[in-house]
Amino acid sequence: GARQSTFFGLAGVGDVITTCYSRHGRNRLVGELIGKGQTLQEILAGMKNVSEGVPTTRSVRDQAQQRGVDVPITNKLYEVLFHAKSPRAALIELMDRLIAGGAPAHAADLRTVRLGVARPFYANLDDDTRAVMDDAAQKMKAAGVTLVEVEMPRLMELAGAVGFPLALYEAHDDVGAYLKKYRTGVTLEQLAAAIASPDVKGTYQGLVLPRKLPGPNGTVVDARPAYEAAIREGRPALRKLYADTFAKHRLDALVFPTVTRVAIASNPESSSIENFIAYIQNSDPGSDAGLPGLTLPVALGAASRLPVGLEIDGPVGSDRRLISIGMALERVFGRLPPPAR
Repeated sequence: GARQSTFFGLAGVGDVITTCYSRHGRNRLVGELIGKGQTLQEILAGMKNVSEGVPTTRSVRDQAQQRGVDVPITNKLYEVLFHAKSPRAALIELMDRLIAGGAPAHAADLRTVRLGVARPFYANLDDDTRAVMDDAAQKMKAAGVTLVEVEMPRLMELAGAVGFPLALYEAHDDVGAYLKKYRTGVTLEQLAAAIASPDVKGTYQGLVLPRKLPGPNGTVVDARPAYEAAIREGRPALRKLYADTFAKHRLDALVFPTVTRVAIASNPESSSIENFIAYIQNSDPGSDAGLPGLTLPVALGAASRLPVGLEIDGPVGSDRRLISIGMALERVFGRLPPPAR
């Protein structure tokens, strides 16, 4: 309903463009500094100009409350600005509302939370990751979380029998169906030929397209028998192991390091099969079983100064509970500073 002359003026779309793109934008500056961990009080104390978005957020939120108008984005901005909610938590709540619907999730009472610790997830850790996880465990206990040591026999064996057959075999049909559904005009073969990453391109052309799996001594074998065995036997056994573990120990989730080591330099060796297997060790089993999972950055490694992530995987259908636990854990670990460049 705006007039063209005002909409396209400096106070209209011009102001929006400045906020979105210009380093001179005052509202943009406030947002960037909050994203870097500063408080609103610290930011405003160091500014000579006025960031009109700050009082405007309060005004719009107050007016909406008085009139009973639902303004979810404004409400989250208000919480970030005036109640020190982390931008990440605000984004999670907005996305949860959009995807799941219903009332927004709220941080769980950590005194009611039971998290399982299964030793297979803690094998092969580098020094930074192990130290961060040890410290994280102490912080979670201090916050009231109950950590429970659990046994998960054959976990990695079962996951190994499911992961590659499932991912490589189904990629052929699923990616192809996606390309057709959205009328991309691109075939799976054309997509594979255009992949820039040599290792990913080799995987698609050598395994996904011909529906093969790596075999002994550098050979390849037909993927269908292994895939059918994974669907018929392997995946049900893996899901039963998880379900039995959650039920036996009354767990909300399992907790473990997202990956076994901090990031390594990007070079040809980083794409080796050995590194690939090492980095998917912990995230693969829950994905193979179809479980919901959530990852939080919890600290920088003492030696590497690179982020270490903590993952929680929960029972099927526990997505909202995981978000609530994640919101509470984020308060325990605090806002992680960005790695140094």
